[in-house]
Amino acid sequence: MSGALDWLAVGDVAEERGTDSSAILGGGAARLAAHAAALRARVSLVAKMGEDDAGRRVRDALERLKVDLRWLRSAPAMRTTVWHEPDGQPQRRRVERGADLALRLDEIPPLSVAAALTVVSGCARRIEQRTDPWWTRGAPARSGAALVDQRPYGAARPGAGAGHCR
Repeated sequence: MSGALDWLAVGDVAEERGTDSSAILGGGAARLAAHAAALRARVSLVAKMGEDDAGRRVRDALERLKVDLRWLRSAPAMRTTVWHEPDGQPQRRRVERGADLALRLDEIPPLSVAAALTVVSGCARRIEQRTDPWWTRGAPARSGAALVDQRPYGAARPGAGAGHCR
């Protein structure tokens, strides 16, 4: 991909498993990136996952959709986050946390990376606990807007704007 991105999705990436052994792409940022790519947006995912079978399946799914993965980091000693949803009941969801919680500031793209929209979703909101969050510094370089999701699992939140994550 060359030039500015339409979307820069920062956050969690996971594999979601049902009781029937099916597995789908999970994680708020990964799903947002996948949906944007399916709509032919130029999108890149900033996340971290393990070098395990779940991570390989997630990476393959994102590559098939042509999501730019240059900032998808791997943690060889960690596993990819896996969500288990028994019997399709979200209230009984169990999460095996993995590498997505280990994303560090030095693994985030430089401010010179331009995107019309930067989406910070899921656990990525914990990567910086400052009053000057990285996504508001250099706003012109990121252009467009920043959307910060402060709810678990990257749930949609209308009217969200850039701001400090608590």
